[in-house]
Amino acid sequence: MSLFDRISKAWKGALASGLSELERRNPEAVYEAAIAERERSLEALRGAAAGVAGLRDEARAALDAARRDLERVRPAVDRALAEGDEDAALALIQQKEALEARIPALRGELEGLTARAAEAVESLRASREAIEALRREREQALALEAVAEARIQAQEARSGLSEDADLRALAGVRASIERLSAEAGEGALDEAG
Repeated sequence: MSLFDRISKAWKGALASGLSELERRNPEAVYEAAIAERERSLEALRGAAAGVAGLRDEARAALDAARRDLERVRPAVDRALAEGDEDAALALIQQKEALEARIPALRGELEGLTARAAEAVESLRASREAIEALRREREQALALEAVAEARIQAQEARSGLSEDADLRALAGVRASIERLSAEAGEGALDEAG
């Protein structure tokens, strides 16, 4: 392993460690980033679902058009045969056979796209539910963190280990009052003596 590889790995490790520490200190930002990423994925999924729905609608329209064409060709074949127009009848029969062969393929395509559209809708629903669950988890986690921090501050305040500025200021005020009271008490004794 070269010196540069070792240095690179050391930097990557230090950055990862620093990032982990930053994330630990700011869980709300981590939750917000995770939610934003899932919302971006949801938007991409919406686009894909819309594309599949569009293809499904096109397949449905093509199937409907092929069925309508077949319904028009069948009586035209019968008329051409009745009139003895063999060339027209042959062309219409070929068109009828092509439509009859195409309709099952279009039906299969439509069924496949309908299934994919249903899967996309289910994926959208699951993605929205996952985002909402993550939002609820964020709220619960942040509330739990706030309660834990308040408990720690209360414990530190009781044990005298608190570093809060307001408690340090209060301790200073108490000491000043005690000192002033002691000074006033000494002066009162001097006057009486």
